[in-house]
Amino acid sequence: MVPTPIPVNLTAQIQYSIPKQELVTITIYDVLGQRVETLYSGMQTTGGHQVTFNGERFASGVYFYHLQTEAYSLTKKIMLFK
Repeated sequence: MVPTPIPVNLTAQIQYSIPKQELVTITIYDVLGQRVETLYSGMQTTGGHQVTFNGERFASGVYFYHLQTEAYSLTKKIMLFK
């Protein structure tokens, strides 16, 4: 199953949950695979969390957010429209 990209006007809330306290990093990449912003990097407690992606300073287009923990990795597409 192919995940549906998240359409974004200028900001988007990225929500996620972690099963235990661990180091979490959430990074934004452009279509060339270059890191353009780190939204969060640090220890987080068990449970649900959210971070805000503010695309105001980026051009319209496709971006990816990558969530990395010690035991889990997830990448999803974001489509930024201005």
